[in-house]
Order: sequence, then C-alpha cells, then structure tokens
Amino acid sequence: MIILSGLLLFLLPFFLGILISGNKKDHSGNPTNCQDYRVIYLLGSLLLLLLALGVIFAADFGGMDFQSTSYSFFGIAGMLSLMGMILFGRNSKRCFKSIKISKYDLVPLLIILSLIPFFYLFQPDSGSDAILETMQTVIHTNSIFEYDPLTGSYLNEIPVLSQKLFILPYFYAFFAEITGVDPYLFLYRIVPVWVLLLLFLVTGLWADRLFDQDKASEKRIFYGVTALLYLFGNTLFTSQPYLLFHRGYTGETIISLVLIPFLFYLIFFCIRQGLFWILLMLLCMAAFFTMIAPQAAMGYLLLVIMTSILAMLLKVLFRRFL
Repeated sequence: MIILSGLLLFLLPFFLGILISGNKKDHSGNPTNCQDYRVIYLLGSLLLLLLALGVIFAADFGGMDFQSTSYSFFGIAGMLSLMGMILFGRNSKRCFKSIKISKYDLVPLLIILSLIPFFYLFQPDSGSDAILETMQTVIHTNSIFEYDPLTGSYLNEIPVLSQKLFILPYFYAFFAEITGVDPYLFLYRIVPVWVLLLLFLVTGLWADRLFDQDKASEKRIFYGVTALLYLFGNTLFTSQPYLLFHRGYTGETIISLVLIPFLFYLIFFCIRQGLFWILLMLLCMAAFFTMIAPQAAMGYLLLVIMTSILAMLLKVLFRRFL
C-alpha cells in the first residue's frame, strides 16, 4: 500500500501538468505538448493541491463525509490524469526526442537512492505533530472540519474560512484513506521524497539559468549543495536533532524550498513570455494559503514581493550608474 500511495503521489502531477500545458501552441500553430518536464510536473503538483481545496470546500458545503470526499477527489484527479495520459501518448515520440537528459540530471536520482538508509536507520519525530494528528482524526472520525484534530473533541462552532484554507493535512489524508497506508508511514517516508523531487526540479530550472551548457560539473555541485541544505535544513527549533530529512512534509518547507524559488524564477525569467506563465505564477501564489496559516502565507508573499522589487531596483541602478 505504501508503494501504491507513492505511485499516486508521484504520477498524478505529471499527467495533470501534461493536460494543461498541452493546450499551448507554438508560432506555427502546432500543439507544444513537450514543454520542460520540470515546469509540467510543478504545474501538475500545484493543480493537484488546488483541486483538493476545491473538492474539500464542495464536500463541506454538501455535507459529505471524508471517505466520500476522498473518492471524489481521486475520481476527478484520475479522469483528468487519464486525459493527460492520452494526450501524452499521442505525442510521446516527439516528447521523448525533445527531452534532453544530461549527466547532472541523474544527480537527484542518485541522492534519492542514497536516502534509503534514512527509512530504516533514522526514527522520525515521535512527539505530537498537527499534520499527522489531523490526518489521523479525519480518517478515524470520517469527517471534515467537525472535530478538533489535536483533542478529538467535537467542535461546537464552525471553523472560519481562514482556518479551512489550510488543507495540506487533508490532502495527505486523501492518499492514506484511498490506499489504506498508515498515515505515519506516508507522511514521514513518502512525502519527503516527493518534496525533494520538487526541490530538484526547481533547482534544475535555476541551474539552467545560472550555468552554461558546458559547465556540467558546476551544475552537479549546485545539485549536491541543494541536497545538503534540504537534508540538514529541515529541523525546527522545537524538533529533535535527528529529524533531518523527515521534516520535508511541512508546509513551511515546501513554501521555502519549492514555491518561493519557483516564484522568483517565474518573476525574473518567465513573466513576460505570455499568459500561461502569469497564470502559473498566480497558481503558485494561491498554493501558499493551502499549506500554512493565512497570516503566515501573507508574510511569505510580502517577502517575495519586496525581494523582487529590491532585485529589480538594484538591476536598474547597476545599469544606470555602474
């Protein structure tokens, strides 16, 4: 079951991204189904998360239980992914020819394989965790927004909209519910590897911009340093020191290491290339509010906006005076 849950989490974003990006056309009017696979996967991941948000709000409005909501989510995601799979199958030959994989692209795979000992030798945090407890509560009670995830007691008042926006635990719980995998194993074993993959995709986009094609060794070093920052940078001040890689499931980690670098990439390099990239940036910003408290999400967005403005001002000043 843990393998099945991992396959769903890793494959659904790819075919969702193919479905959306496959509608673009080049200057000759031909469909461009073979965009950068990194952008396709990141786009699919954002869409999958926002799809979960829409399904949860619809279920909350309709009074559906959690199990029915889970099947509805995977029913919709499965149909959309099937359409993307068909679209990919029609253009698979051209897509495989357009994908250029160099030696440094294999570095993430080797690092992920090297993480296997983490699953057996390192013990994740055994203390209380809001995301894990929320997953266990909604699965056990078969309800959404009705029970306190930390105490299990029935809520006498309806949560406000800002509390309902944080749907990351419910997104994870969908996979645990539909496959029957232990939420503990899914959260601490599968999700961090998925987040590491997302991190490497964003890192690859930046590496292509920062290094020339003939600097493969620099790119490999860049990937390696990124992996070290991920492995040893996910401990929180309230966490025990041996957590290392297992904290990758948290919303703060995903926002800091994946969404913010991806947003900067879109703002600095892609925002002027058309409506597709503007919509992708808006999707990325909307995903902020599904991963952490809305107040903190606004702080992260303000950080992105102010840093972007500062970078553009520095660019203008350097061109004008230096």
